[in-house]
Amino acid sequence: MAVTVNKPVDQQHLNINNKITGETPTPPPEEQDEERIRALRLRQNELRARMGISKLKVVAPAGITPYWARKDDTSELARLDYLGFRVVKEVPGQERRFQAQGYREDGTYVMGDVILMEIPEADYLFYLQENSERAANMFQAQKEKFIEDAEKVGAPTFVVKRKA
Repeated sequence: MAVTVNKPVDQQHLNINNKITGETPTPPPEEQDEERIRALRLRQNELRARMGISKLKVVAPAGITPYWARKDDTSELARLDYLGFRVVKEVPGQERRFQAQGYREDGTYVMGDVILMEIPEADYLFYLQENSERAANMFQAQKEKFIEDAEKVGAPTFVVKRKA
């Protein structure tokens, strides 16, 4: 590690690891043509945009919904298989149907402990709607059961009418 002796530490140049170097950073030559600078800026903007993208982002074919499932949870994978989810397997040598991170040699997509699965979009939307309807019905059933139980023991109940 080279140290500049004549300057205080706060005025010495630091490298990327915050170590003191004796070298003065050289600015890029000012004679670079504008096209090269524009290309560099374009590339930097592309890299900045890429940095902000989630690693789990998937671009799927039309009509297909991608789904990341835990690959080590065999009971969950069995449940998803029963519902119609399938592990995405690309055919080597052919154009990929999905754009995602984690492509493996066997044609699957794995990111850490999750594996990419697919299901037809209509089926997926049906399951989402069915789950939300079940939750709403369970909530309504709880209200009705409470009122029924209160009437059995003779406890008074009332319904609040909300203002519109």
